[in-house]
Amino acid sequence: MREKFAELFPHGDIEHYSDLLFETFDNDGNGTINFQEFVKALSILCRGTMDEKLDWLYKLYDPKEKGEITWDRLFMLSHQWMI
Repeated sequence: MREKFAELFPHGDIEHYSDLLFETFDNDGNGTINFQEFVKALSILCRGTMDEKLDWLYKLYDPKEKGEITWDRLFMLSHQWMI
């Protein structure tokens, strides 16, 4: 996955961003993505409702589930993605 991100965003912090994406796919937090977790994440991203997609996106920006997204975090991740 990291290699594909590196191709898309050659100047971004791909290591950090791919780790965050991995964490959103790894629902049980065991450090691996099983087939069910993979299919569920793809299903949400490709065919999910707007609420499901927003919940997934919020989880990406608030991985520790503090219930808030700071401007610093929002800017840091958005900047990495856009580079």
